Amino acid sequence: MGANGSGLPVEQSPVRNAAIQENLAKVRGVLTGIRKSLNPPELPTKDGEGGMPPLAPRRQYPRYPIQIPFVCTAKTTQRPRTIVGWTRNLAEGGACIELSEPMPPDTPVWIRMRSDQGTVEMAGKVVWSENGKPKGDRAIHGLRFTEGSPANRQALEILIMSRGVVRPSRVRLPFEVPLSCQNVKGPALPLPGWTWNVSRGGLMLRLPREVSPGTELRVILYTQPQPLTVDGVIAWVAPPESRTPGGPVRHGFRFTRTSWSASATLGRLLADPR
Repeated sequence: MGANGSGLPVEQSPVRNAAIQENLAKVRGVLTGIRKSLNPPELPTKDGEGGMPPLAPRRQYPRYPIQIPFVCTAKTTQRPRTIVGWTRNLAEGGACIELSEPMPPDTPVWIRMRSDQGTVEMAGKVVWSENGKPKGDRAIHGLRFTEGSPANRQALEILIMSRGVVRPSRVRLPFEVPLSCQNVKGPALPLPGWTWNVSRGGLMLRLPREVSPGTELRVILYTQPQPLTVDGVIAWVAPPESRTPGGPVRHGFRFTRTSWSASATLGRLLADPR
């Protein structure tokens, strides 16, 4: 699917559109089957029968633990606020989201989510909000999508199919910045390198030499307007046969102690990379 400067799909040829629609029909068929399996018909019972409380209403759409960054514009009574956050889970009809500050229920919002397949833009409304969080901690919200163009609805369905149903839900985004890292428990000599991609759970690092799996590192990412420091552990190292002679060595780096402030900063860099 092509995209213009706004990240929205552009028109394709009739042949390509027909192929896209055919594939989308297959995606919808799979999602319909999953909904039925996750939401079997309820047995007719009376409220409180057998000492059991009434059943809570089921969600219309199954949710998937897809974590991607987004920019959210809230239409408040005073003035619009732009906030960056992360999804906790995602469905065709809404999302559970994390923000730096709470928003009251019924707040209308516009959300622009970024994934490895492009962007998805939707209008929505806050359904519920967790209040009473400590200052600097994340605030959890339930969001219902209220409006979206056919192209964005289609992009959302494809994202859910590819990252929530068929493949693991962790989405990796391109992210190339210089870095330095040092062994938390060993020599303090910094090791330079570059990132390659990022997810909510970690980074892919390119370092000048191999660092053993299990090594705890403190990584400084030289982002703008100021560096970002994250702690983690080397989870894997690219095998020798996959390396380029004389080139950097790829490492998987898993976050271990990442504050919400660092997560929010990372989300801002990814969701709005301008």
